[in-house]
Amino acid sequence: CHWGIKEKANLSRYFKKEEGFLYHFKENSEFIYMEKNKPFNPKDIKLLTVFAKRIEEVMQNKKYRDWLEHLSLHDHLTGVYNRTYFNKIVREGYSWGKYPISFLIVDINGLKLINESFGHSMGDEILQTCARLLEDTVPGDHPIARLGGSEFGVILLNTGNREANEIAGEIVNANIEHRSKNLTIPLTVSAGVSTLHDYKRTIEEAYKEAADNMNRDKVFCSTSSKKNIVDVLTTALSERDFVTGGHLERLDETAKKMGEFLNLDIIQMDNLRLLAKVHDIGKIGIPDSILYKPGKLNEEEWEIMKDHSKIGYRIASSSRLLSHVSKLILHHHEKWDGTGYAYGLKGEEIPIECRILSIIDAYDAMTNDRPYSKAVSLTEALKEIERNAGTQFDPNLVEIFKKSLVALTSL
Repeated sequence: CHWGIKEKANLSRYFKKEEGFLYHFKENSEFIYMEKNKPFNPKDIKLLTVFAKRIEEVMQNKKYRDWLEHLSLHDHLTGVYNRTYFNKIVREGYSWGKYPISFLIVDINGLKLINESFGHSMGDEILQTCARLLEDTVPGDHPIARLGGSEFGVILLNTGNREANEIAGEIVNANIEHRSKNLTIPLTVSAGVSTLHDYKRTIEEAYKEAADNMNRDKVFCSTSSKKNIVDVLTTALSERDFVTGGHLERLDETAKKMGEFLNLDIIQMDNLRLLAKVHDIGKIGIPDSILYKPGKLNEEEWEIMKDHSKIGYRIASSSRLLSHVSKLILHHHEKWDGTGYAYGLKGEEIPIECRILSIIDAYDAMTNDRPYSKAVSLTEALKEIERNAGTQFDPNLVEIFKKSLVALTSL
């Protein structure tokens, strides 16, 4: 008979030695072995069965309690500790007086934009990647916890401010190295540090200082990190949509020339050029079966495809870098006669940046090979645009486009 218990047992209360049982106990063993020098009778077997079942129940209950305790103290997604454990360690570290105590706060930049653009599965992957990066970089057994959302915390007991800042620098450098080797995962982090040297400051004050330092670091690197994410988005879009090489670059240059010809102000010019680059960013949320389809889309597929302007609007709205062009992305498929989408705007209700983009995007699409169509001559493309002036395109802008065509085609 074998029972999975981890301590020496005394079964004399159940069995008498003179009855012929031999007991073999081993320290720190998971098993108790018993044998009898004569066959077990039905009463023995019944008693042993009840005893074994009881021990099994105790063990299962302990395993279940251990499992529940693990869940209560760990983040289920990343495997590191959760905020509950973080707070517990903070209190214990404070009471132990293991000064200096440093707090390291790490936050993933642009996680909301990543979730909106690539989906929450990518966001989850980035959270897991960040947790592994912290585990590989933070020395010793300092507890690492996910505090919620995109934020992680590390408690560094017996660690001064200089050493804590060195660890923060190593984390940022490890992140840069990881990003250089994994271009499809736009992981960037910001970090902040604060140190308690004695009882003169509270834990709450130190934690707030670390969070404030992290936020200052986030502001400092926000432009570059958001630009990195936008670059990844546009690269992914180009790969998925089979956009011909140089399409976005050509649109940017054409938009610049057209804007200069129209004497757009600085804000409109910047918005137009950014719109030219990110207008189709919502196609990241469209199934590959539709994006890759070589032939004409059926009615149901077309309705799904039209959603890309709304998806793009949501993506842009979640980013401070793109929020100011989010409405332009939403309306970039509106038509002059009101038959476009997403809201059927008509005439000058449509922002001028969208009306310009409509012309130059159509012209570039016709004059370059696409997965669903072959390129046509510049003359044929211009005639097609003229035919749709007053319906799809702003007729006044079509005339201006014709006049500026020499400058545009000389790029």
